[in-house]
Amino acid sequence: MSWAAEQAAALDELAVVFGVTAEWLPFSGGSPLNHSVLFDSATRDFHLDAYGDGFDLAIPDADFIATYSNDAFAGLKASVDAGHYEELSITVDGKPHGLYAVRQVKAVGDGSIYQAKLSAAQA
Repeated sequence: MSWAAEQAAALDELAVVFGVTAEWLPFSGGSPLNHSVLFDSATRDFHLDAYGDGFDLAIPDADFIATYSNDAFAGLKASVDAGHYEELSITVDGKPHGLYAVRQVKAVGDGSIYQAKLSAAQA
């Protein structure tokens, strides 16, 4: 097994134990895809950081992040990159947690892991 495959497999194992379930119903149609992902909730804290001669107000991203192996949602990155509106439905412990718009999907490291930047979907 390659190093990249080992990383993706380790992430999948962590997501099963510590993660949540994400469901994607592709824009292009087809069956929904379900996979365990690591899910980070948005942070809304802000702080002051010193840069150079003065202070700069730094406000961290107020995003939600889903981290998963790159084969979990085949086609999601390409669809988002093409400008299609995609959503992930998140379930925590068998209970619906929310519906999130996928704003961006980026490869992490060697590309065996993806991170989707999410925001709460409009009702």
